[in-house]
Amino acid sequence: MGVAKIPEREIINAVSLMNNDVEYNTVRKIINDYHDEIYRNLKNNYDVSSKLGVYKIKALPDTVRYNPVLETTFIKPAQNVVYFAPSRGVRNLTNQ
Repeated sequence: MGVAKIPEREIINAVSLMNNDVEYNTVRKIINDYHDEIYRNLKNNYDVSSKLGVYKIKALPDTVRYNPVLETTFIKPAQNVVYFAPSRGVRNLTNQ
């Protein structure tokens, strides 16, 4: 059956959308739809770790990071690291 190809472009676009305050539900759907495949299929190509349901993926252009205290996911440009918290809602907390 083979391994499903991850729509990396969609993930990158989702991050870009969040950074531009566009369509949070689209971003949430993309993250929810693909988080299992992100971990399974990108772990050979990226430095990927999973801890308490948070997926860290290096080598993507922005940062999506989960804050367990606030129980939110937030995004800010940084260090080519992406954190996905797929079961949570997505909120942009960087417009401060």
